Parts: sequence; C-alpha cells; structure tokens
Amino acid sequence: MAFDRIQFDPNSVPLRSDLRVLATIRFPGEPDRSIYLDANGPKEGVKRSDYISETNEPQLFKQDDVSVVSNWPRFGGPHIVVLPEGQRLLLGQLAEGATVDVSLWRKFIMAQTFSNRILVAATGNGIAAFQPRPGTATTPKAETIYRDSKQEKNVQDILNSIPEVAVKPAIPVVAEVSVSPPYIEVSNEPEELEENPSEITEIQPEIVVESLPEPEPEPAKLSEPVVTSLSVSEPVAIDEYEVQPRKSAKILNALSDVLITFAIFAIMFAGYQTVWSMYVSQSNVAEAKAEVQLKWTEAPAAEPELHKGFALIYIPRLKDKVWELPITRGVDPDDLISGLGHYPDNALPGEKGNFAMAGHRATYGEPLANIDQLRQDDEVIIQTAGNWYVYKLVLDEIVEPDAMWVLDANPGGIVNKTGVEEMITLTTCHPRWGSTERWIWWGVLTEVLPYDQIPASITSAQDGTTEPEGAVQ
Repeated sequence: MAFDRIQFDPNSVPLRSDLRVLATIRFPGEPDRSIYLDANGPKEGVKRSDYISETNEPQLFKQDDVSVVSNWPRFGGPHIVVLPEGQRLLLGQLAEGATVDVSLWRKFIMAQTFSNRILVAATGNGIAAFQPRPGTATTPKAETIYRDSKQEKNVQDILNSIPEVAVKPAIPVVAEVSVSPPYIEVSNEPEELEENPSEITEIQPEIVVESLPEPEPEPAKLSEPVVTSLSVSEPVAIDEYEVQPRKSAKILNALSDVLITFAIFAIMFAGYQTVWSMYVSQSNVAEAKAEVQLKWTEAPAAEPELHKGFALIYIPRLKDKVWELPITRGVDPDDLISGLGHYPDNALPGEKGNFAMAGHRATYGEPLANIDQLRQDDEVIIQTAGNWYVYKLVLDEIVEPDAMWVLDANPGGIVNKTGVEEMITLTTCHPRWGSTERWIWWGVLTEVLPYDQIPASITSAQDGTTEPEGAVQ
C-alpha cells in the first residue's frame, strides 16, 4: 500500500543551532523511510541507524518541545509537526496504520541523548500524537558478555581454579601484638621478633583467635604492654602519624566552621530577600492595580505611560500567581516588582505585532514561577479599559539570554504557520533560581470581547466549576 511522503517545509527559516531532527515514517509491509535535518539543511533517503543506535537507545530528556497542528482554523493544508526555532515537518494524508517517529537531539554526531521525541500515528479516528514524559529513558537492549558458550565455560573454569584461602595482611597482625596481653613478653624483646619472623606469623593466627573469648584483663596489666610496645616500636614513624592527623584535623575543623558560618549567612540572606521581596511585591501589586482601575475610570482612552500600569493579566493555568496582575509599561527592575512588565517598543494588546512581556520567576511575587506548567492552547487573557483580549499559547522554547529575536513581530516564522499577526510573548529566567537562559512562550490572538463580556474561562475559574481550558487530563 502506498502512502504520501513526509518532508521538511522548504519555506521554514533555516536552523541556526546544533539541533538535529530525524523523522522516520513506518507502514506495515513497507520499508522505513527517513529524512534528516540539521544546520546544513535537509537530507532525504538516509538510514536511521546512521544517526540513532539500534542496540543502545538514547535517553529522553525534556529540552525541546514539539507539537502537532492539525486543521488549524486559519491555516489549510497537511498535518504539521511544529519544531523548535520555526521549522516544521509536513505530513501528507497518512494511511491508517502509518506512524511517523520524530526524534530531536543536540550536540552529538550520533544521538546519545534525545532532547525530545514524538510519535504521530494515523488511526481510524484521525491523527494521534504520543509524547514521552520528561525524564524517562528507554531501556538499552541486553547484550551477553560472552562470545559463545565455550568462552563462558573457560571463564568459569578460571574462576573455579582460584583458591578460596584468604591471604592475611601483616599490618593488622602487628596491631594485635601491640594491644593483646599474650604478647607482653614478645613486645619486650624486639630482637627475637626480627630474628624469627616465621615463628611469629605461625603463632599469630592461633593467639588472635584464642584471645577473643578471654575476659578483659585488669587495667593495670593492659596499660603496661601498650606503652612498652609503643616505646619499642619505631618512635619516628609514630610521631609522623600522630602529629599529621592532628594538623589535618585542625585544618578541617577550621574549614568546616567557615563553611557552616557561610551557609548560615547564605540561608539568612536568602530568607530575608525572599520574604521581604514578597512583602514588597504584594504592596506594590495592590497599589498598581488600584492605579490601573482609577486610570480606566478617569481616562480610558489615554495612551499607556512609561513605568505606569495600563492593563491586567489573567492566566487560568497559573491562577495562584497570575490573576488580575498589573502590567506596567517598561521592563526596568522597578517595573517588575508589581507584576509583569511590557517591552515598550513592542505592540500593545490586540495590535498587529508582538505584545511581549517579562516577569520574575523567583522573588518579587514570582508571577512566572510555574511557567513550566503551561501547555499548548492554554489561555492568556489581557484586560484593558475597553476590551478583553484572549490569546492562546502555541509554542515555547528555552534560549540564550541575548536571543532578542524572540521579541520580533514574527519570531521563528510563527505568523507564517498560524496566519495570525497579533501575537503575545512571555519571557522569564531559566532555571528558576538562575539566569543562564530564558524560557519563552508564544501565543496568538483568538478572541476580542467588549469590556462587559467576561471570557468564559475567567468565569469558570472563579466559580471553580471547570478546569482551565487546555488542561491535560
């Protein structure tokens, strides 16, 4: 049975990073067909085994997101697998039973660690997509350590030929001589120990075994042989081993005191900063929200002022953090302590272009602390003096801090894929308590309502009757 081919969209923007993509289409009774994409462009007719090991399957990690768009309201054409950085994979009308395995990885000539993987299947009910959970790993195929049964038998014969008698070390035996009462006379006559070492080694095992059940000797008798044996042994060597640990112990103790003190101050500072910033943020949020609502009443048509609040934002998925939160025009540090900040050079809500915002992920209210919980099709709702603007999220990516292209009017070609020119962008730090990268979410405008028509998702979230739209069951 023949089925339509798959291909990378030639109109997509070229890859600018070390991302690799391998797509394989499978159908019962037909040979697998694979295509490959990297910074050098697409390749067709490749072998999957040249890029992914068949004996030791790479692990899966959540780094790059992929998603499937099918029958998009404003975009006609084939099914689309949306890849990072604006690329996309086009799937023709798949015959029932066909599957497309899309694998992504980075920084390896052959995949050792997947950054993500998605399986698209054609079923009787239409297209279905299956995405492994983050952090799971495939199980490597088991391999025998022997070439054949003869080799296994030879190895076992060698192991069986090894004697089971353990070799007793000399150092522990000498230690028993210095503390056991039966060796009092031996420790007082070191010359005999040196002249007859073989006799000592023959007697030692019996004496050590017999000394275990004996009752403890009197303290006076114990102290004498211990002191005598130490005085007869090499005094210079003992001085080195006695003095060196004491010096090391003093250094370790001093170092541990410094580290403990530093840790205590670090914890106190982190607690002070977190608690204080939360208090400051709560106070500023309440004040900024009151100013926004007052401005709506006095001058609803006024242009937003720099470093002043002008709108409110609601994210049903993040209701505990982002609900009636002020949006200030500007992204200076002072603009972000009372909610989210709007990049002043970008579009305003509802306008063509990119309505882009930034917010803290830690401290000062941490509105985007749970950005990792957002999903495709989640709603982001903006309230202004005259309208409600409902955006739906379509794609996210983790980028370098200097990746300013994410604020473009058409970042990664999203407008080309969706046909919607009114976009929204959320930016925050990644990881949560660091700033080495940035987590970005993009969305498109889907609905504009007048001020007196509250969006249904806000009403349902306030009533607690339903889950946010787009919730994963």
